[in-house]
Amino acid sequence: MKRANGSRHRWAAFRDGLHRRSRRFWAVVAIPLPLAVGVALGTNARTSAAQESGGVVELEPCRASCSLSLVPEREYGEDSGDGMIEAESASAWLDASGRAYVVGQGAPYVWVFGADASFLTRIGRRGYGPGEFRSIGSLVVTADGVFSALDRGRGTIATFDWTGQLLREVRTDGWLPLGIETLPFEGSLVLHAAEVQTPEQIGYPVHVVDLESGTIQESFGSRTGEYPLGSSLDRLIARGPGRSVWTAARFGTYEIELWESNTVVRALRRDVEWFPEDQMSHGWEERPAPMVADIASDDSLLWVMAFTSDDRWAEAAATRDWDLFFDTRIEVIDWRLGRVVASQRLVESYDGWVAPRLIGYLAVTPTGSLRYRTYRVQPAFR
Repeated sequence: MKRANGSRHRWAAFRDGLHRRSRRFWAVVAIPLPLAVGVALGTNARTSAAQESGGVVELEPCRASCSLSLVPEREYGEDSGDGMIEAESASAWLDASGRAYVVGQGAPYVWVFGADASFLTRIGRRGYGPGEFRSIGSLVVTADGVFSALDRGRGTIATFDWTGQLLREVRTDGWLPLGIETLPFEGSLVLHAAEVQTPEQIGYPVHVVDLESGTIQESFGSRTGEYPLGSSLDRLIARGPGRSVWTAARFGTYEIELWESNTVVRALRRDVEWFPEDQMSHGWEERPAPMVADIASDDSLLWVMAFTSDDRWAEAAATRDWDLFFDTRIEVIDWRLGRVVASQRLVESYDGWVAPRLIGYLAVTPTGSLRYRTYRVQPAFR
């Protein structure tokens, strides 16, 4: 199948990479321009500059059995009816029973599919009322069969069960959920990576949010207390052990940090030829800058997806074809050993991690309908 021409991570690459200096927002997302023009530093303990307890670990390169293979897993979507995915890009999340929740960029729906990929229901419609959506930025599965959708257009957090029953809806308290990454954390608390332009949170990219009240409980993720405005899509997050969280910037350097509240516990740095530091690009006519596109974690392994320039990137100036512009690099890191245990370049482009060991992309069928396809990543060492 042909790939659709976008994803939450590829759009982020275009928005934050190709136009990084101008900091333009997606044309399809109606987000007000920032009112703030500087960085106001909080003075309370939770938003003070980060403490550092762990040094930077230079990752050892992979030396043997470094390859990996992709095994087709599931294909979601139908040719017609409510099960037809209608979007320029999509992302997917799984619950403990294997149900998949698919969200399309610009679509006011959440498509729900069973563990066998059969269509179950479509939740939502466009509007401003309870259970309706304007622009779903991210989704988080909080229990088996229960999820919350963060709507940046309405400034709401709506919680549903998988059948479409609206369990709760709250408005975010003085902030908008602009990010595309939200993870379960503890009880009703989730982690949300976004630029939040309030005096207390500005300058910090990761926030602990209470789904029941819509309030931010804690903000962290910056060593200095400074964070560039217009960078709401620039920070990636993944759950770490206990109450810790992995974070990574998309651009500039291949470095992943483990945070526990406001303390950097560990930092992993990758020095490799295909990811030159501080490379910038400003349009289709320039070689695209490498970026860390997505991260996931399980046990002692970090699963990293990076985008690097395709050998045919110059042809993309005329065609605007992502597959000609980017290749995908999958790396598996044993963070306890400080070693890369698998690394492989894929000439196709993928959207991101659906779960650890599972990647996906939105494909176009020969008849023109869309399918969200997932692949199991199998490293050679296991």
